[in-house]
Amino acid sequence: MKSQFLPLAYWGSYRGSSIREDALNVIVTIEGKEAIPVRAIPLLTDWEILSPDVCARIFSGDDTLQYFKGMSAHRLSPDGGHQVMEQREWANWIARKLRACSERIEAAQASHESGYQQWRQESLALLPAGAFVWREAFEAAHKREYGPNCKRARFNRDTFNPTACELNYDPQHGPCENWRELVMEGFERLIPAPSKATTPAPAVTENASSAPMDGITTAQVAAIFDGLHYTAENWPKRLSDTKWLQPALLELGAAGGATSLWCPAKLAQLIHVRRQGTEKQKTLEALNKKFKNNSVLKPWSTDWNEHYEMFNDAN
Repeated sequence: MKSQFLPLAYWGSYRGSSIREDALNVIVTIEGKEAIPVRAIPLLTDWEILSPDVCARIFSGDDTLQYFKGMSAHRLSPDGGHQVMEQREWANWIARKLRACSERIEAAQASHESGYQQWRQESLALLPAGAFVWREAFEAAHKREYGPNCKRARFNRDTFNPTACELNYDPQHGPCENWRELVMEGFERLIPAPSKATTPAPAVTENASSAPMDGITTAQVAAIFDGLHYTAENWPKRLSDTKWLQPALLELGAAGGATSLWCPAKLAQLIHVRRQGTEKQKTLEALNKKFKNNSVLKPWSTDWNEHYEMFNDAN
């Protein structure tokens, strides 16, 4: 089903926009069950169906899509549990925000294509972080609604193409530079911890530094620092051959450096000091936002905060 919000009604027919080439598997496991972040749903078919506004309508109780009727979204709780998101929350808050976003862009857009791209960038972020659907239930509803034996296929065999609606859980395109981080926002605690070093860790006394013994992997660096100095696809190569980044290396791993461990606080400091002029303060604020919002970086927040306080021109 295409989007019904204006100008979303015709935006929904477009596919793909980003030139990004690396993939992200969007499946997460919660209490032993596979789940899909709500923000990932529009990307599973390259925005062909189920755009953010359509998702909001489904979860608010709209019965236009017959086989998605009654499907609920869930939200991760800070205590590690999860709860069902009420239909009224979707109807009165999320769906309305999406409609307002669409109307604002339509009123100001210089061209249809520029407005469409802006809509995709902004609308995905308006879906709530940490919201998800159970994969099994979603796939069952999707198959009945868009599968090869659905009503669309039976009554429009000459025009309906079920492959256009197939689900791809490794999307390679997104509407903005940080789309991977945006999709996984709220699920950071579900990311597996980096592998432990094979050599015995030194003993830590009560008076020893509280700095973590492990770092983050090359893949985590690419995802977290995407768009900061390098893009996600360029980070792995830069980490392996750029001398000014090497002070952040904690442990050199195998597989071409894929399993290397890095200190994110040191990386952030190195990124910041490489910038010049007004970009330096902008980069500092962008990095600070990463450490505030990404729970993976929490163990290094003290080290980063010291650097931030020292160089923050806003103080």
